[in-house]
Amino acid sequence: MASPQLYGAPIGRDRNLADVMAAQETLRGTCLTITNALSALTMPLIKRGPQTKDAMLGWLARAFDANKARGRLRVDRRHVASDGFMFNCLKLLLLWVQPMTDFGLTKLHLIDPAYLFTASTRLEAWSDETAMAVDRATWLSMRDRWQQRHTAHHQAAPKFVTEVFYLTLAGLHYGFLATIKFYTQFQKDIDHTASEIKRLRATWRAQTAAAATPPAGSTAAATLSPQHQATLTAFMLRKAIANHDHMVALQLAMQAALFDRATWDQIIAFYRLLAGWMLRILATEPSQVIQGQLEAVPRLNVEGRRHPLPADTLFATLPEWVVEDYVDFYVFVCRHHPVLFQEVVPDDFLTFAMVILDQPHVIKNPYLKSKLVEVLFYFTLPIYRDRDGQPISRVRDSLAIHPLCQQRLVRVLLRFYVDVEQTGMASQFYDKFNIRYNISQIIRAIWDQPLHRHEIIKQARALTSFVRFVNLLMNDTTYLLDEALTKLGDIHSLQKEMDSAEWATQPQAYQEEKRQALSQAERQATSCMSLGNETVHMLQLFTQESEIVEPFMEAYIVERLAAMMNYNLAALAGPKCTELKVRHPERYHFNPKRLLSELILIYLHLADQPAFVAAMAKDGRSYARQHFERAGTILIKHHLLDPGPKGLGALTQLVSAIEAAIAADVQEEDDLGDVPDHFMDPLMFTIMNEPVILPTSNMTLDLSTIKSHLLSDTHDPFNRQPLVIEDVVPNTALKAEIAAWRAARREAKQAANAAP
Repeated sequence: MASPQLYGAPIGRDRNLADVMAAQETLRGTCLTITNALSALTMPLIKRGPQTKDAMLGWLARAFDANKARGRLRVDRRHVASDGFMFNCLKLLLLWVQPMTDFGLTKLHLIDPAYLFTASTRLEAWSDETAMAVDRATWLSMRDRWQQRHTAHHQAAPKFVTEVFYLTLAGLHYGFLATIKFYTQFQKDIDHTASEIKRLRATWRAQTAAAATPPAGSTAAATLSPQHQATLTAFMLRKAIANHDHMVALQLAMQAALFDRATWDQIIAFYRLLAGWMLRILATEPSQVIQGQLEAVPRLNVEGRRHPLPADTLFATLPEWVVEDYVDFYVFVCRHHPVLFQEVVPDDFLTFAMVILDQPHVIKNPYLKSKLVEVLFYFTLPIYRDRDGQPISRVRDSLAIHPLCQQRLVRVLLRFYVDVEQTGMASQFYDKFNIRYNISQIIRAIWDQPLHRHEIIKQARALTSFVRFVNLLMNDTTYLLDEALTKLGDIHSLQKEMDSAEWATQPQAYQEEKRQALSQAERQATSCMSLGNETVHMLQLFTQESEIVEPFMEAYIVERLAAMMNYNLAALAGPKCTELKVRHPERYHFNPKRLLSELILIYLHLADQPAFVAAMAKDGRSYARQHFERAGTILIKHHLLDPGPKGLGALTQLVSAIEAAIAADVQEEDDLGDVPDHFMDPLMFTIMNEPVILPTSNMTLDLSTIKSHLLSDTHDPFNRQPLVIEDVVPNTALKAEIAAWRAARREAKQAANAAP
């Protein structure tokens, strides 16, 4: 890697962008010269004979093995080779592997997928790495079985093609990808240093002002005087600025290598080869490879008619970082050069992503799957504009026309939305929201595609699995909106306090504490509101399609949906809505009118569903007629609701239906009178409609209650034993008893009313 001194310091003041770019191009030209010289030096050694070739490949393997610490999350960079050394090794390997990356990938069959099992492998250290989907004991057992058969079949030593392929993987992992990880963290360090400079500068100015106007009658104090404090702060500030300038220079030097388009093209070509090779392995049984039948193995069936892949494929034995590096590289390109990504993104990435995401057992690490989804999200980014000036994505249509995407995309997204609830990571609670944000953006992008819309409807008809998705979607909406609106209320209170006349009289420590509280509330409000907007929009999309509404009307879903919507409607249109008024709400992605409009649209989408009307009537906590009236007034004023029969008229009819249902419920409660305790659900304290018996605890409760419970907890709520819905037993006797009691109470009430 180039020396940062080439750029000079301080970068920000003495160098403009053109100078920096010119210096980077000079460095790239120098690197190319070095790479060509290395190639001219080493290629004769490769071609001269087996001994020199073996020595050259062995030296590279030992170099990577000596620097395997670079692949770790934390590494002392003083004890490993430099980024420049690893970069030069990688560039050499990319030149050697280039003949294998032809468009037709005609040399795929020459790469031995069992190379890591061979006794002659140069990468024995990889056996200690975390494998894709098998533990270490299984990995060693598979290797031992392979080596026994390898000896029996007298297979030849690994070919040059195979060794260069695996060494290139190592070069990328310990070199380029390790540098990317360091660069990403280094950017955060630069930002932190810049924030520290800002803080020190503000402190120095305050101390300088205090030194210029000392308090009247002040005497020598035990602490440093304001003048001495200002001098010390100035020293720390100069040191921080110098450190920041050096860090920026190093950052620009790293960019010269990491952002080199020629290197990216070489890596993309290699990763295209890697994707094709991994897909070929996924269609290969280990026994077929052992018996030398790799050439006869069919390529992956893209029609999607293969049975689920066996968990003991050779793919499962690869180091986990092989796929992680593959995806991390594309994430890096997407974040730093999305235009290039949309220009050169290979079609094989979509094939690979669909196969991996559709086979949950192939990769155990949900973090890797989430990165695949993140790259799919970048397919939807509108970085271009059409003739009318509307933002568009060049590769967005790829999600609609790719054969595997047509068949699998919706299924894998909805499944992963559910699976990511439990990732096993310490940060899983917060990670799931970011992952689901990406999923929601992809669904929004493909919503208008007929094939994908049909697939969503098809998934909705698979009621049990889709209800789990709906349940989590509502959980997310409830949490995110509640958290966002709460933090907006905190921001409102803090801003109001800071605008008051008393604020200037408060101690500096108190003011700093409140500023930090405001900053934290702003970060949380921005994050939660951004994610919450997406979940509400997802609800609005799904409920507008009549063929998808059924899962939302399940008894154990619809009541929670109604309660959640009424609660948020009360927050946006209720008497306390003024507490959400903050300065510059767009900074927090808070558009109350748009959010209110989407909520009302959901109400209107479900207005013709009797189950929804009944659930609204049962919500005695948040439902209020006046909330709907005020919401209608606000939206009509801002032209966000049709004042005619399809808008305000439909909303008025819904409210009238809810009021009628409330009156009917009150009348029924009056008719029934006191309810026997054993008719009541022990968890919800409502009359059971479908009583069922839990087999292990022998407790009886309503079917809707236990279904709702099992969506988030697969255990009996009374004794914590494992439970699935198929195990519950209908309590037909109790159901008949409740029905008879209801009928008797109604008859008694009618008789009482008929009496003179």
